[in-house]
Amino acid sequence: MLGLFSTLFSGISAVINAVGIAVAKVATGLSGALSASVELAKVVFDGISRTVVDVAKVLVSAPIPDDLGVLGAKVIQENTRPIEAGESMEDYFNYLHNEVELDREKYAQLSEQEKLDCKSIGIGMVTESVSEKTDVTISSDFLLNMQKMDLSGAQMLNYLKGFSNAGFESMDTMTKFLKGNLPDGKMSEIFNIIVDAEKKINSNISEKEVFNKILDMKESINEV
Repeated sequence: MLGLFSTLFSGISAVINAVGIAVAKVATGLSGALSASVELAKVVFDGISRTVVDVAKVLVSAPIPDDLGVLGAKVIQENTRPIEAGESMEDYFNYLHNEVELDREKYAQLSEQEKLDCKSIGIGMVTESVSEKTDVTISSDFLLNMQKMDLSGAQMLNYLKGFSNAGFESMDTMTKFLKGNLPDGKMSEIFNIIVDAEKKINSNISEKEVFNKILDMKESINEV
């Protein structure tokens, strides 16, 4: 098994070869940001996993395990083929589900750190499957902020759809909005996307209540 926290950058080519550079960037970004504390990483990864799995189960028809470490573990098992050129992540999920059996004995013997390594790959894979469906990229930085903001799957799904429909290519634009790093016109556009997204969840929510949610989001991502 790869030890991403300890040998991430020396083994990054193996991750790229297996599941592509987009997944590897998310996995390394998450691992690098949380390498100082396994216990903190477990909490953060679990929160991110719940949200992205909830989103993917709406957008992606292929089976996705609740434990995303299973995906990562299957990918780096011997005899698992890498994702093929032109193959969607959704189709690769079907391959892993139907043709790759998890070595549960070896998986159970992994350290907590090694299981987190596998989970970071799984998160990257599911995130990429969502990006493929929405044409909106989701960086490791945004995933970390998403967890800080405690976004639900429903919120994330509606935000993604709003950003996609408006032609935004990255959820990092939302982070720039929250930090006030966009032109005024774009700030207003993102605000309206968030209002529309929140109204899809609660049709009675007021713009003032959405504004207060945004203030809470700003505060959460700026916490040290």
